[in-house]
Amino acid sequence: MVAAAWKKDRRWPATEVGRSVARGSSHRAAGSSRAPSTSDAKRRICGLVTPMGMSRVDPIPASNHSTSPPVVRPDSSVRRTARRVGVLFLAGYLTYGVGNLIATGIVDSDDRSNSTALFVTGIALMLLNSACVIAIGVLMFPILRAHNKAIAAGYLGTRIFEGVVLAIGVVGLIVLTSSDAIDANAAFYNVAEAGLGIGSLFFCALLFRTALVPRWLAAWGFIGYACFAAGNLLELFGVAGAALVAAIPGGLFELTFAIWLIARGFASTATVRSRAST
Repeated sequence: MVAAAWKKDRRWPATEVGRSVARGSSHRAAGSSRAPSTSDAKRRICGLVTPMGMSRVDPIPASNHSTSPPVVRPDSSVRRTARRVGVLFLAGYLTYGVGNLIATGIVDSDDRSNSTALFVTGIALMLLNSACVIAIGVLMFPILRAHNKAIAAGYLGTRIFEGVVLAIGVVGLIVLTSSDAIDANAAFYNVAEAGLGIGSLFFCALLFRTALVPRWLAAWGFIGYACFAAGNLLELFGVAGAALVAAIPGGLFELTFAIWLIARGFASTATVRSRAST
């Protein structure tokens, strides 16, 4: 029996005390019919049973953090904001373009009395453009603020300035008549767009630095808005047609920028920054 116990468990020391402990353990095992407890089973499985029946617990790391970088998923709110801004850019083009064509055409023909409903429709579309312009600044403010508060506030102010000055030009179409109304509206348009071009230079520089959109697109916007500002300022100082020619690169940028925001949105940098700022 002693030899069998020694072969069964070689961990016991070859002493009389070890053999007596082994014999006592075998008698208790033979005389007891109870099933091993859960704690005993766990200790056997882990190999943590010591000769005196004491369990030894090895230290377990408190945490198991992965060293791989976290995967940044697009924030749904930022994604929705990007889509709304893109839609507002396109809506601004549509509302002001159609509204200005209708309203100035009626004013130029001096036939307001017979086309009141159509004239009101054109004026309403132009004023709706002012609302779209201001809404772009409001929606972009939290996105830009996470990167640069001064530029965010400046871009919001730029959009408010543009919307208000364009609305004043629309009022000129209402209160003035014939060529005076058209000239006043055109002058206010040049002032508004010159302000937009200057203020948006900082906006595009921030887009380039933060890579919220591809850098080639941000650089295109910087060049386009610079042309926008220069062309409208030249138009104010008497260079006819300068604003129209200079509006081509900036206008194409805004169309491309709007489509990009609707289709792709902002880069993940906007998500990380917006979460960090909240």
